[in-house]
Amino acid sequence: MINIFSGIPGYNALSKIVLARFEVRKTADNTSAGPASDLPDALSAADIPSVAVLGTEDRVLANIDQDGFMFAVHPLDVTLFNKREKMIPRLRYKLDIVLFGKKVCFRKAFVGYPPYANLKYKMYSWMGLGFYTEAAALKRLKGLSCVPRVHQIFPKERILMMDYIHGETIQHFLSENTENILDIDLPENDKIDDPSREKREISAFFRLAKDRFQANIEKISEEIFQKGVCPLDIKTGNIIIGHKTGNLYWIDFERASLSTFPTYAEDVKSYYELLHRWFGISAQ
Repeated sequence: MINIFSGIPGYNALSKIVLARFEVRKTADNTSAGPASDLPDALSAADIPSVAVLGTEDRVLANIDQDGFMFAVHPLDVTLFNKREKMIPRLRYKLDIVLFGKKVCFRKAFVGYPPYANLKYKMYSWMGLGFYTEAAALKRLKGLSCVPRVHQIFPKERILMMDYIHGETIQHFLSENTENILDIDLPENDKIDDPSREKREISAFFRLAKDRFQANIEKISEEIFQKGVCPLDIKTGNIIIGHKTGNLYWIDFERASLSTFPTYAEDVKSYYELLHRWFGISAQ
């Protein structure tokens, strides 16, 4: 069916905000009083060294920088979280690992904009496009073993609480043997899009990680797609290798497309084009 309104400037983005917001608010499960996650690579309070001293009261355990590296707040937790010395400021969102209701959670607060963001980006962010899209996607994906569980959604504050999956991203894995693929390596740290860096990163994946990870990425990408979600921000930094099991977990859904969105048919094509470019995966 042809949508006669799709040519109106801003229609698609506004439609996505309305549809994602409705999907998040239509159910009453925005709070979580249940047990800790059953995902084997999700940390529990018992895994945090400082808990023996400070207990399980709500607090920040670690801050996360632009490259996704963690920096512990308490000295006892440094060995658990810290992987490098230098922390580079985040350009958008505020990310922390927290104790929340005696659970270890990844807290994503949709605040702030990159210095170079245009007015349209700021307006859609202010209206909650990324926040509501990710919240709706996580609700759809609840129960999959390859996606963190969402524990609580705070619409007013634009904050998501979800599992903290302990491990490293595929990007971090690649960076150990590849130069200049992290944000800290960029000549201008106020911009995160670098086509030459992307080519190096993709080349590194095919050279160092394809045989190990491709089949698993194909499996979990299809599981996600079957739930009506296309995570269009496809890159090695959005897939975590679990520390205990080696299982892969897909994170970061604020730029996803949902099956109810007016652009979904086009987005599915983009989804498989990106999967092929980044990981050599073809459409089913």
